Amino acid sequence: MSRQIEVAAKGAPEAQFPGALKGDAASGGTLYHANCAACHGHSGDGRGRRAELMVKKPLDFTTLKSRRHFDRPKLFQAISRGVPGTSMPAWKRVTSASHFCSH
Repeated sequence: MSRQIEVAAKGAPEAQFPGALKGDAASGGTLYHANCAACHGHSGDGRGRRAELMVKKPLDFTTLKSRRHFDRPKLFQAISRGVPGTSMPAWKRVTSASHFCSH
C-alpha cells in the first residue's frame, strides 16, 4: 500500500465494517492497486490513468476532507453499491463483500 493511501486510511475514524467483516491492510493494498488505482491513482490522489477520460473525476483520498468524511462504512457502501452519476461501479455485482473487505 502506498504511503499516501496508508496515511489517508489512518486519518479516517476507526468505524467498523458492516456485520462481522474484517479488513486487512496488506491485502487491501494489493486489491486497490489491481482494481482501483487505474481511476483513483496509485497514491489515492484521483489521478489514475483513466481519470482524464472521465467527466466526473475520481475522488482524491489524500485530502483532509476525504479522510474525515470516508470512514469504513461509507467506503464500504461506495465500493459495494457504486456511486450513481459517476464511473464508480457497484462491486457487489461482481464479487462478495468479504472479498473487498478482507482482501
